[in-house]
Amino acid sequence: MSYFGTVFSSAPDDLDDDGIISPDGRHFIKVTHRGVLPQGLTEGTIWLFDTATIKKGINDSKLDVPKPVPLARMAAAVNGGLGVYVLDAGNTISAPQWAEDGRHLTFVGRNGRVNRQIFGVDLDSHTVNALTPPTQDVLAYARSGNEFVYLVGADADLQADQAWVSAGPGIPDVAVGTGTPLMSLLYPHFRGNASGEPLEVELWRIHDDRAVQVIDNRTGAPVRISTKYASLLVSLSHDATRALTIGEDTGAEASTDQSRGAAASTKLHYLMFELNSGRGTSLDSVPIGRESAGRFRAAWAPDDRTVVLTRVMVTGEGGVPLERSSCEIAQLRLATTEARCVSRSDQKDPSIFELEFPYPDLIRARYKVSRQSVYSAKVFRGHGSSWVTEKHPPIKTRPAIELSVRENLNEPPVLLATDPSTGHFRQIFNPNPQLAEIALGTVSVYRWKDAHGREDTGGLVMPADFTRGKRYSLVIQTHGFNSSKFFRAGYSDTSNAGRAIAGREMLVLQVQEPHSQGEGSWRDGVELGMDVYLAAIDKLTAEGIVDPTKVGIAGYSYSGWLVATSLTRAPKRFAAAEIANSDPVTLTGYYEYVGTPLAKADADFYVGARPYGEGLKTWLERVPSLSTDKITAPVLFQPADPWHLLGIWDMYAAMLDQGKQVELQYMRTGEHNIRKPLQVLAHQEMIVDWFDFWLNGHEEKDSTKTEQYARWRKLREAQSAIAGIRQTSSGGH
Repeated sequence: MSYFGTVFSSAPDDLDDDGIISPDGRHFIKVTHRGVLPQGLTEGTIWLFDTATIKKGINDSKLDVPKPVPLARMAAAVNGGLGVYVLDAGNTISAPQWAEDGRHLTFVGRNGRVNRQIFGVDLDSHTVNALTPPTQDVLAYARSGNEFVYLVGADADLQADQAWVSAGPGIPDVAVGTGTPLMSLLYPHFRGNASGEPLEVELWRIHDDRAVQVIDNRTGAPVRISTKYASLLVSLSHDATRALTIGEDTGAEASTDQSRGAAASTKLHYLMFELNSGRGTSLDSVPIGRESAGRFRAAWAPDDRTVVLTRVMVTGEGGVPLERSSCEIAQLRLATTEARCVSRSDQKDPSIFELEFPYPDLIRARYKVSRQSVYSAKVFRGHGSSWVTEKHPPIKTRPAIELSVRENLNEPPVLLATDPSTGHFRQIFNPNPQLAEIALGTVSVYRWKDAHGREDTGGLVMPADFTRGKRYSLVIQTHGFNSSKFFRAGYSDTSNAGRAIAGREMLVLQVQEPHSQGEGSWRDGVELGMDVYLAAIDKLTAEGIVDPTKVGIAGYSYSGWLVATSLTRAPKRFAAAEIANSDPVTLTGYYEYVGTPLAKADADFYVGARPYGEGLKTWLERVPSLSTDKITAPVLFQPADPWHLLGIWDMYAAMLDQGKQVELQYMRTGEHNIRKPLQVLAHQEMIVDWFDFWLNGHEEKDSTKTEQYARWRKLREAQSAIAGIRQTSSGGH
């Protein structure tokens, strides 16, 4: 199915084109993404709408709303990448921008490659042209007229090819590895969770229709900036001579410390670069506040003498600094470097998504509620030396059409358009008409109380032919629940297969685990996980809709630990399980981090001790992977790359060594959040088959799965034999 803006469940789910209207107001666009099978591609489409005809259709229900025109399409088989998920989570189209003439559009796209390029498309001919080389990976860009400035990262195509290479060109055959983490030794090119690490980027521009590198004329060297993925920003002045960005300092180089496997701490600044000379200046009068939710934004006044910036600290009245991160928008006069706070932060406010400075006395900010397709706007009016919020934004700042995405748990996303002058609205685009032909069942918000007196929440998925009075098998899916989004697989495409599981005559409960009230500890595995799941099972059993002997549970990442804890501490309550892309607290996982600060942090949080001396006894008492002898449920392990295979190996190998019922599905080129459509299909199909087999005793009549079911039947026979021995032994007492 298609999703507006981004690949579904991208984290932090903050990239969206939300109806960009052309400068002349004649057109607006919307982006969708979908998986394409059997090719295994992610396809992005820019849809073009005609404003006038849409507006007529909104205000006259007798008129048909015209279908949008596909203006451009891009497709590629690409992972989101742990270090890239904060940008686009594997999308093939992002960051569309209109030219001033309203007849041309630019965007960042992936055209059969991992690398992102800037593309231009003409509205008349629909011709799409690449504006940057295919060997570059464009991380951010800005335009003014026909001039562009952009940030280039390392070649992503090359990184993808080399991520899991252990030996070869550029990798020394003999090296001193003392203090180097395991993954850095095994896979020198693997970057791990690079989103928080320093990132070196180059500053480029498109000048006179040609991509050229910005050179510092003092040194003759290319301009390189050390920043972070979460802080990527570039903004171009109207005269296209200066660029704003964020980095450690002018000319600073990346400072990733490979020997420690972790990033050195960095202090980021807003930076100003003169593009013709390549000279940079740190804007020290607007220091960046502590990292928090939201995105960095910058906008130039029409005369380029003033800029507005987000998430900074400025001096308050009497020269007293305001609280850190308390200024969500600040105005900076470039000539004097005088900074003034336009709007203080309100922690209840949603994130700023767009910042405009169209007039010297007017600033417009657009906000988005986290993980929701909900937008709002504020307009700030300059009065002398201060700024005030307009209670009623001026008409000229309101768009001709306002767009919103409507969806809920049981209704797939559709696009609505509103005429702000009349208040009339209408659905103008349904990207998934095929879903109307599928019996999807229903999902409802479900609440229960656990042993700690908390009211827990989740989404209860019913089969399409749900029959009251019948007791169903139950699959508990973990890691979170979003009640405002259409429910398809669950929290993500990894370890979840919600409606597909329900299509096999099973109930699914998608659980929103409570948050720790303190700093968190090893007890969370029980108190925030197992206790919550068992209480839900008990309530659903008491209501007569669940068979308590046929309960499965699935988890990944953090919740893989919660699931493993449940399997070892309440083994009789679960008849099957699945764990994907998780280190459910294992010795190998711990040793993997030795050489980084994460080792001690993980030991303290998940166990409360390191695994030596008396601490080893604590590990034996608290760590699920060291109590696999207690597990009775068959467990499906699904690591999606070598990193996750290492993290999950202890638990899998221990169960295999004991002759317990385990299955291992391994992907060599996946990632933490699986994105490639063919990988998602294989991953979720096995989850559905696994639970259907162990909970319902059902096998799909598919010749390609003959060997799969033959393996599983042998596991079931071995399980039955062990159960018979236990029963006989128990009877002997």
